[in-house]
Amino acid sequence: MNKFLTLLSIIILSGSYIFAQTSPVANYTFSQSEGTYTEISGGTVHGTEANDDESFNAIDLGFTFNYNGVDYTQASIQANGYIAMGATVNQITNPISNTGGSNNVISPLGSNYIGQTGAELMSKTDGVPPNRVFTVQWKNYKHILDFNHSINFQVKLYETSNKIEFVYGNFSYPEIDDFKCQIGLRGNSNDDYNNRDNLFYEGAIQNDDGSYCHMNNSIKGESKYQYCIIVPNKQPSTGLTFTYEEPYSYDVGIITDLKNQC
Repeated sequence: MNKFLTLLSIIILSGSYIFAQTSPVANYTFSQSEGTYTEISGGTVHGTEANDDESFNAIDLGFTFNYNGVDYTQASIQANGYIAMGATVNQITNPISNTGGSNNVISPLGSNYIGQTGAELMSKTDGVPPNRVFTVQWKNYKHILDFNHSINFQVKLYETSNKIEFVYGNFSYPEIDDFKCQIGLRGNSNDDYNNRDNLFYEGAIQNDDGSYCHMNNSIKGESKYQYCIIVPNKQPSTGLTFTYEEPYSYDVGIITDLKNQC
């Protein structure tokens, strides 16, 4: 209360400024829900069947999106399952933890993927102001170590609310195959992170049979190095949606005539 009164006094006495506060991505809130996976079409095609490790830089969002306290009008897409806000992105396979990776990364399924027959990496902006949505979609990709995967997922950025969604589509692959990926957010360094974990971190979510938990039952990672393991029969259910939202913010602004505001 005292801090609030102090701030209010500064505003009233100066009659001109209010101040801004931003939160690191570690403070973004997380929720999950069971929804519907709706494939996009008619957007800009970036990756195709021959896709392997390519970056697609400076893709226009079509609106301003605030991430980690900074306004962006572009994002850069990496075929390995993540995007970085801004004009460039580094190619890496562990985008949240790696010191050589880009900062301000949003990673729905960061790992090491390649295109195959029918593969397509697309972006598209839908809707009308102030409620537009920028979607990046990985369609029919596979992990580089396996030959029969079909992986489908999206990341969505929402205008005005600055909400982030990871939406998972159909995952199909042989019973014997599994792979690890990094899911979550990275801020101004790899020490600012907000990620998911379905490993047995200190036994927290280990099943009685010693197996990995279902992706639908992931927990918040306690280390930037945490992974999710995508295991047959425990992959994300179709329509599973992970949502990240800013906890709060104060807008920067100028009050030109405080005494006459009503």
